[in-house]
Order: sequence, then C-alpha cells, then structure tokens
Amino acid sequence: MHKEPHGSILDIGCGTGLLKDFLRGDFHYTGVDVANNMLDYALLRGYTVKHKSFEEAIPEISYSSYDFVFALGCLLFIEDIHSTLRHINRIARQGIILSLDQLTQEYINKFKVRVYDHSTVIIPEAKEDYFIRGWTSPTIGMTINTRIIYIPSSKTNDEGESL
Repeated sequence: MHKEPHGSILDIGCGTGLLKDFLRGDFHYTGVDVANNMLDYALLRGYTVKHKSFEEAIPEISYSSYDFVFALGCLLFIEDIHSTLRHINRIARQGIILSLDQLTQEYINKFKVRVYDHSTVIIPEAKEDYFIRGWTSPTIGMTINTRIIYIPSSKTNDEGESL
C-alpha cells in the first residue's frame, strides 16, 4: 500500500502558489512573497500567505515549524545566502528543496533590481545537488542554468530517531 505524502510546506518566494499544482499529497501550504498581487492567486490555490520580504519573514518563523521548505527561483534576490540557508535549515523538519541560479555578470548588470549569483555556494549536507537548464528570463531573454538541491533534515527526536 502506498501512503500519500502529507504535512506542511513553507514555499519561500511562492509567487502565485504554482508549486501546489505540481505536488501530490495532502499538504498545508504557507507562502512568503513580497508581491501582493501574486499572493492573491496563492490564496485562491489554498495557501496561507505572508506578505513580507524573505529577510523579514524567515527569522520570525519558529524552529522546526514546517515539514518541508521550498525556495525555488527566489534566492537570487538574497544578499546573505548563508544566513538564509541557516534559517531554512532551522525551520525544516523533514527536508529542503531549493534552487540556486547561475547568473552571468551580463545578467546581473542588465537586471533592474540587485541579484546575486549563489550557484557556487557549498552545501555539505546536500543529498542531491545538480545543475539543469533552468529558465529563460522573460525581460532579458537570457537562459539561466539552475542548481537544484535536496537537503534532508538532520533533526532527531528525543529518542535519536530522524524526524
């Protein structure tokens, strides 16, 4: 018998909540984003939403408060990636899936807001870590490679069992 996955998901940079359309299972979704108009769509998809910047929202979230944390296509806007990754690891009970975009200097120079290339950050606890052809910028027209990373939680309960 196959057990349907379930739990809670924190979707950092959730945008319209599209992640919910791609995952099977019974999950409660919470999304964080600065784009209020996109959060309206996430609400329609059943998300609980937080209208805040990542830097503002993530430190406020309690230890081990979500089963899974997703940060897809949003970490390029974060300057202090190491602090953000520590917070994400603190928040996740079971696992983390994130993407780090490999930005060229040309892309960084052309983009209208400040963005950062974190594609070479070392994440020793990553179980899976690989590059894919990620996405093409609709405003600049450049193709960006993306590093997809899965980090299982290293948290344990009082009996030493993995959560």
